[in-house]
Amino acid sequence: MSNSADVNAGDTGLDSQYNNLRADVLNISTGHTHNGTDSKLLIGLGTWTSKNSNQIYQATTDGFVVVYTEQTAGASLVATIETDSNTPPTTVRQQVNKNENTSPNNEFMISPVKKNDYYRINITDESGYGAFFIPLGV
Repeated sequence: MSNSADVNAGDTGLDSQYNNLRADVLNISTGHTHNGTDSKLLIGLGTWTSKNSNQIYQATTDGFVVVYTEQTAGASLVATIETDSNTPPTTVRQQVNKNENTSPNNEFMISPVKKNDYYRINITDESGYGAFFIPLGV
């Protein structure tokens, strides 16, 4: 059986056909395109984009929000990533809560975001932070 053969309702599938079909599905060079954009696989990472604290964004693709914070000595730090289908988003997916420290402290958070969901990064001590979104499958 080459790549995929015609199948009719009521046809009996043989083990050899199943194995060939599975090879076809997994072979990115010879077949089985889902035709999202005529590519065999749509897996990969897109371009990093910087994001601001306390602003609502909507994801146009699945992706990840990545945040690092730099807590200054003597300051308290509360940082969250919220994401869901609400605007504004209300579900906290990641949180860092640090009381006043005698020395600087760095923290890191990452959260997946679903396509079309909203997300917001909240940081109370903005002495230093970086917030980014990186899309999947583009």
